[in-house]
Amino acid sequence: MARDVEIDVVTVNRGSGKVLFLEAKWKELSYNEALEIIERLKQKSSSFAWNRGRRKQYFGILARSLERKAELTEKGYLVFDLKDLIRYRI
Repeated sequence: MARDVEIDVVTVNRGSGKVLFLEAKWKELSYNEALEIIERLKQKSSSFAWNRGRRKQYFGILARSLERKAELTEKGYLVFDLKDLIRYRI
């Protein structure tokens, strides 16, 4: 990954060829803000060289709270908020 590109969390499953790119924001995000952050994350992910062109990519966001979280999930994004962390006692 280029040194000037920052992605908060990148997880790689070498066996399945899957990679998750996750951005963390400690604020309340509107639906549109969340979509903008995820779109920027998609652009940044192109700097990550591992298995480029052959990997299955997933994108997500962790925020204090997210508006219309279910709709983001329906679009295929992994979304987590503070309530999720409390539920799992993390």
